[in-house]
Amino acid sequence: MRRILYNYFVSAFICMVCLWMVTSCTERPHGQPQGQPRSVETVKSVETVNIAAVKSAAEEGDADAQYNLAMMYQEGPGDLPLSFAQSTRWLRAAAEQGHAAAQYELATFYEGGYLAVDQDYAKALMWYRKAAEQGHSIAQTNLGYMYSQGHGTEKNDVEAVAWFRKAAEQGYADAQFYLALNYSGGQGIDQNYEEAVKWHLRAAEQGSSASQNKLGEMYAEGKGVIRNDTEAIKWFRKAVERADIDKNAPFIMYAQYNLGVMYEEGRGVPKNEFLAMKWYTKAAERGSRDAEIAIERLKKKNEKK
Repeated sequence: MRRILYNYFVSAFICMVCLWMVTSCTERPHGQPQGQPRSVETVKSVETVNIAAVKSAAEEGDADAQYNLAMMYQEGPGDLPLSFAQSTRWLRAAAEQGHAAAQYELATFYEGGYLAVDQDYAKALMWYRKAAEQGHSIAQTNLGYMYSQGHGTEKNDVEAVAWFRKAAEQGYADAQFYLALNYSGGQGIDQNYEEAVKWHLRAAEQGSSASQNKLGEMYAEGKGVIRNDTEAIKWFRKAVERADIDKNAPFIMYAQYNLGVMYEEGRGVPKNEFLAMKWYTKAAERGSRDAEIAIERLKKKNEKK
């Protein structure tokens, strides 16, 4: 049987890069929420926002207004100029008052080392922790990742699992995915494939292409579940169906490759090298080296016929 499983602790890094990006500037990985609310008073549209009123409230020390003003400086509504320096200034002002969303945003700045600050993992860790302790699920997830990688602190998989679990129990799909990975790999917790399946299923049901693909792999390998190729195909298909919804999801190419393997070997579906080639090609277009190798193998095989 050709290789289905991937090293997700390497691939997971791609996913976390997406988490580093400022919530107002990018979509979250595999269709997950962009973060917990920017503030109690969410930034309003350019047509309705009163910039002068927000500025006045921010200068008077209102943390929500400071946060909203910071995000407005990233978006430039009305005649307000884009200014990442001003955005950082007001994020810090709100963060220092205990505003969880501002603490999270400021942490992403320090972790990524972009906009108006230099990369500083220690400061990123500090601000993620402050937001995480207030229950901010994405901050909890990123804090767990920092511990898993040893960024700004000593590597500590047990601490990473603790923070992934806090966010996972709030229903945040990315955290559920990472917690499942730790259960599969036995990092920071006893290896338990059944628990891994449970958490992947929760994330998959929210539309996580990463967990949908991973569930397919676990059914294909019989890990934590009875081996079931039909069920594996079902989850691989769910993952690839997100290609049109989330074109940049990094895990979709793995599901496309895995579908190719299943068609090539006739597992859960009738053997069909044409469809195998179709899925390998889609995966290769997304950068899968394994898919490129499979394509060349099938081409050479058919040349001999």
